[in-house]
Amino acid sequence: MVDLERAYRIPFFKENGYVRKKCKSCGSAFWTKNKEQELCGDSPCVEYSFIGNPITKKKYSVDEMREAFLSFFEKNGHKRIESYPVIARWRDDIFLTIASIADFQPNVTSGECEPPANPLCISQPCIRLNDLDSVGRSGRHLTNFEMMAHHAFNYKRKKIYWINETVAYCDGFLKSIGVDTDLVTYKENPWSGGGNAGPALEVLSHGLELVTLVFMSLRLANESDEDTTVIEGERYTPMDMRIVDTGYGLERLAWASQGTPTVYNAIYPQMIDDLLTKAGIDMNDEETAAIVEESSRLAGGMSASTNIKLFREQCSNRLKLLGYSIEPEQIAGIMEPIEKVYTICDHTKCIALMLGDGIVPSNTKAGYLVRLMIRRSLKILQDLRIDVSLSDLVERHINERLKKYREDIERIREIIDIEEKKYEETIEKGKAMVKREVRGNATIEELMRFYDTYGIPPEVVKTIVDVEIPDNFYSLIAQMHSSEKGIEKEKGGKEKEEYHLKPTELLFYDKPREYEFEAKVLRCKGKEVVLDRTLFYPEGGGQPSDIGVLSSDGREVNVLDVEKVNGVVIHHTDKDLGAAEDSIVSGLVDEKRRRALERNHTATHIILAAARELLGKHVWQHGAQKGIERSRLDITHYRRIARDDLERIEQRANEIVLSDLPVEARFMKRNEAEQEYGFVLYEGGVPKGNEIRVVTIDSIDAQACAGTHCQRTGEVGWIKILRTERVQDGVERIEFAVADSALEEFEKKERLIESLCSTFNTKEEHLERVAGRLFAEWKDMKKSIERLTEYVISERIKILNPEEVDNIKVFKDVNELDAKGIVKEATALAERDGVVAIIANNFGNIAVARNEKIDINCAELLREVERFGGKAGGRANLAQGSVPAENAKNAVEYIEGIIKLKLVENGI
Repeated sequence: MVDLERAYRIPFFKENGYVRKKCKSCGSAFWTKNKEQELCGDSPCVEYSFIGNPITKKKYSVDEMREAFLSFFEKNGHKRIESYPVIARWRDDIFLTIASIADFQPNVTSGECEPPANPLCISQPCIRLNDLDSVGRSGRHLTNFEMMAHHAFNYKRKKIYWINETVAYCDGFLKSIGVDTDLVTYKENPWSGGGNAGPALEVLSHGLELVTLVFMSLRLANESDEDTTVIEGERYTPMDMRIVDTGYGLERLAWASQGTPTVYNAIYPQMIDDLLTKAGIDMNDEETAAIVEESSRLAGGMSASTNIKLFREQCSNRLKLLGYSIEPEQIAGIMEPIEKVYTICDHTKCIALMLGDGIVPSNTKAGYLVRLMIRRSLKILQDLRIDVSLSDLVERHINERLKKYREDIERIREIIDIEEKKYEETIEKGKAMVKREVRGNATIEELMRFYDTYGIPPEVVKTIVDVEIPDNFYSLIAQMHSSEKGIEKEKGGKEKEEYHLKPTELLFYDKPREYEFEAKVLRCKGKEVVLDRTLFYPEGGGQPSDIGVLSSDGREVNVLDVEKVNGVVIHHTDKDLGAAEDSIVSGLVDEKRRRALERNHTATHIILAAARELLGKHVWQHGAQKGIERSRLDITHYRRIARDDLERIEQRANEIVLSDLPVEARFMKRNEAEQEYGFVLYEGGVPKGNEIRVVTIDSIDAQACAGTHCQRTGEVGWIKILRTERVQDGVERIEFAVADSALEEFEKKERLIESLCSTFNTKEEHLERVAGRLFAEWKDMKKSIERLTEYVISERIKILNPEEVDNIKVFKDVNELDAKGIVKEATALAERDGVVAIIANNFGNIAVARNEKIDINCAELLREVERFGGKAGGRANLAQGSVPAENAKNAVEYIEGIIKLKLVENGI
């Protein structure tokens, strides 16, 4: 059985006089040099004691602390590597980089790929939104932070270092920055996550966790595994690799070295001072300073689930012991604006990181999370009522501490400005929606739905209806959108084991211009054929499969579809080939189709490269479908692609085509490919395995791609972008054609122009002017018709005779007005007191309207048209729908009857 306790009994502790003790408060085991120590040293077992009492003589800035860490480990044999983006482009299970080890999951940690260096050190910007509501309140929680780390990847035949050396390195680093390590405690806290686990140590000083040392050495156990241990209810067994996974809190170490009241003061001192001044908050006031400091001391154990009211009461009691008579409500009044200043400093840096690394706001995935951060920040700025824009604060972070994003400032500001306008529109629409949909008190479920579906903040809902907003509301929302819900199964859900066959040899990579081949039959059952090798490309990556013919002993079948399941290629045919296993068959790939798909696939790469070059590095492939006659490419972009931008993209794409650049494909080790090309490799998705196929177009584009391509860009022919559309918020679709198909599209437009010239009796050079004149005349005529319609309506309602039911006038009319006209007539009638109007036209359009003082739901009434083959929708005071024209009169009379019945029954 795995003995975790034994893992903690390391020579370093014994040699340096540490003793193992058990915390009298939480029961955790810990190691200390102080034999009299009874508590583990972690909050809330102990309070922070470094506030006003720094743990080092030197006060380190964030930049100084980062450099001290990286330099120390470089000197001790570690290679410094560059940080990864905060959007986890190399992962398909999470959206944001949440820890330094996430950089190397799953491929390195599984042993499938080599690390970029071994051992290595890094300072990785991370984003975690699971404690979003605690940011600003606790004094220590952050949405974004840098996890400084040193990692070692130990293999069976190659050991780098393990627990003893890791603890010694930690001790050495803390000493190097001036920490008194005699006061440092190591708390045992086994770690588990993502299918792995292992012993771990939390490194504590003055009540603050500074470092976490994780020793990943276990994996989830199978039923057959005997050597196991249980951690948090799960069985684990030793894994082949042993990984040192450390996390040194950059901001926490800087905070502890400065002894400031909060971590925010250590990171953003000048920004906080400036915003507090703008907000009219005097931090030099003795009472305010005392509240801030005591709140921070007590906040060590605070989390998103902490009841903020109870916390304020605890703080009040503590202050009373110190001689300050301050009630919880007074503390809230003083602290809430200060906490909002702390929060806005944190959030705006988080936004700068997310937008700087190319996340585009949207309603899904990482785009949802950056929109959440932007909208929460806008709400906080509104509450603070200070004269500063969100764009200015984000830009300030970039200029002061995120200088690598300076070239993107204009784009980032534009995105924020667009999002701010959308937010304002959402608030206005949201208020009306809440009034319409909520009767009485709003539930937490309704709050979640209003925000998640419509973007309406809970604070806005609270201004309209009575509701209790959970203290961790935004944390709950963020957790709902922090990772993929699940990975789709491969096509058909088949498993390779069903075939018990070795992977198929893929000939089309080495022989891209060959279309005939012979292969041995491994399996032939019904309309499925598996061969030992094939030239047929299986569907994948948005590229349809090849089609063609298989033949055996004079029998020929058509290959209609080809798929790959766990490395085995399955040819789906129109009938049974009837070939015996181990027999030889001939294959013929449809060359014309293959070449068309190659051109379209290569054009997809070219257009994407052109769009990134011209629109910005935030452009990322969201999806693609390659076709024979036309294809589409979905890209992330924060606004509709302007016509001139589209023309520039097309022009640049055709420049690349005309340059006749080489298109090369080669298999590379994953870490080497990432180091050479970066994570732009994964535009089309994240492939599995240590070796990935990289397709490059000179220095213009590089992607991990398994598809078939042209050998030079010139083979693509002409690229014609046909149209764009917004498929979802933040995603633009570009539809295009290439070569002969592009020419056909051009000829279609030529024929259309000729037809229009004939219709308008003009020449091509005058067509735009003539069409513009005719359109202007049509608009004038339309306005005249609208004025005439309004006149007809005003005269018509004078002569309509209503039926009265209990003093309510019920108007009905069937006329020749258009759909807009009958709505106007119904609305005009309903402006009168005590009126319900049912108006239809001879085309089958129907509208029902009622005066606001009448308690009848028009939308429910008009749904009755379904029995006449119609459909309807609308609001309580106005609804409209349609039925087949011949049923219009009967539908009106039926609805009139229901209205009369309701009026009588309700005594309205």
